[in-house]
Amino acid sequence: MLADIHLHSTASDGMDTPARIAFLAHEAGISLISLTDHDTTGGVQECDEACRGYGIRFLPGIEISAGEGGNIHVLGYNIAPSRLQPELDHIRDDRTERMEKMVSLLKKAGMEVSMEDVRSIAGSAPLCRPHLALALVRKGYALSVREAFDRYIGAGRPFLVDRRRFSFAQAADLIHACGGLAVIAHPLLIKVERRMLTQHLSSLIDMGADGIEAWHSSHALSDALELDAFARRRGLLVTGGSDYHGAMGSIRIGDGQKGRTRMDEDIRDLLSRAGIL
Repeated sequence: MLADIHLHSTASDGMDTPARIAFLAHEAGISLISLTDHDTTGGVQECDEACRGYGIRFLPGIEISAGEGGNIHVLGYNIAPSRLQPELDHIRDDRTERMEKMVSLLKKAGMEVSMEDVRSIAGSAPLCRPHLALALVRKGYALSVREAFDRYIGAGRPFLVDRRRFSFAQAADLIHACGGLAVIAHPLLIKVERRMLTQHLSSLIDMGADGIEAWHSSHALSDALELDAFARRRGLLVTGGSDYHGAMGSIRIGDGQKGRTRMDEDIRDLLSRAGIL
């Protein structure tokens, strides 16, 4: 069985609709997917319904930014979206307030970008930095989304405004309260010295992590195998996903799994712990 349980749609900062995500997964021969949009479950129902039409198994999911600066991302699997919604409404409000502040700073610097520009790109999705980056590209202030981040709104850039974040423990508790499983996303993207990563992951496990995303499109095979072994030693879920955001990037649905030999076992473990095997 092939699975990709780290996917993003237009419900957050992806380029494809939730229904198209299901179609692309079908085209790629994927049997199980989870839509894990940032801080929203707005695309879950549409993706679930489309998956049913293609005979794809679907897990409702989410990705929550946690820790100082949103440095740690927490994937929640098999969550009950309705139970999560009140807290997501607060996050949406925080995202809107943050976007207003960034747009204001850009305007003061002479860049004519507005909230209407950002909303025209985001649609009904929570307002994310990629939406603002694309607005800056369309206005001619950057040649690409990557350049917009590097020059204006990325980490340490002059127009970045942070927002309220959960601690990792709070994010894990929220996912557990909604009946879900909390998994540490793409560990090698956590901003911590590599020699300290194992110790850092151990502290997150103590705070409630149920698993580790060992297999990810940004992980080299040697790193994935090391994280895989570490997770198994700790009795944790081993998960994997592409972190697909759309065709504009180089990542494709299903990426990040090369060299993974125990996927069937890992999927059974995930479904069993979720109580849906």
